[in-house]
Amino acid sequence: MADNVTAPAAGVVFATDDIAGVHWPLTKLAFGPDNSATPVADAAGARLPVVIGGTLPAFASPPAVTIGGTLPGFASPPAVTIGGSLPGFASPPAVTISGSLPAFASPPTVELGATSLAALESVSINEPPVRTLANNISLAAGAASTAITAVAAGSYIFEAIFTGSDLQLQRLGPDGATWINAGTLATSGSVGVVLAANDTLRLRNASAAAMSAITARVA
Repeated sequence: MADNVTAPAAGVVFATDDIAGVHWPLTKLAFGPDNSATPVADAAGARLPVVIGGTLPAFASPPAVTIGGTLPGFASPPAVTIGGSLPGFASPPAVTISGSLPAFASPPTVELGATSLAALESVSINEPPVRTLANNISLAAGAASTAITAVAAGSYIFEAIFTGSDLQLQRLGPDGATWINAGTLATSGSVGVVLAANDTLRLRNASAAAMSAITARVA
């Protein structure tokens, strides 16, 4: 039996598909307000408007957002954003970017934003290592200690115990010859200092008298 049927009255042809002797009408999807119709197509303005709504429940474990596979090069890195009003998490949401990714001019950005987020259980902060500058040494007036090298960048506390006054923490300048004062202690105590990557440090007795029992470190 052939496809399509002809209306007996007016001779109009209707599109059908013959399946086991039964004519199934063939139709096209369209949408729009009354007295108008927009045929559905894979094009801007012709796709079916679909809205996903409702309230999401709290998660026993955090939602995971994964970008994988082979991605094309980006003029700027891809941004993954989790926002809105999220329930509290026992552990923070996981965002994973995997697969074969191109090199970025700047690193990908992952943002977590919300109107209400429970405090995360733990936050890991990389702290700079403790470096000892002196252990019970003495310095003549104007003298300096043996330098230490390869100090990691970071914000440190320079602390020292000594007998005397005006103990300086010095860092080697960018010319590799000039010593720059990074912090001074008039008496035993501590002071905050900021150091650059691979800094070279030493102590200097900036007073006019000898200094003894010097124990110092940056931490």
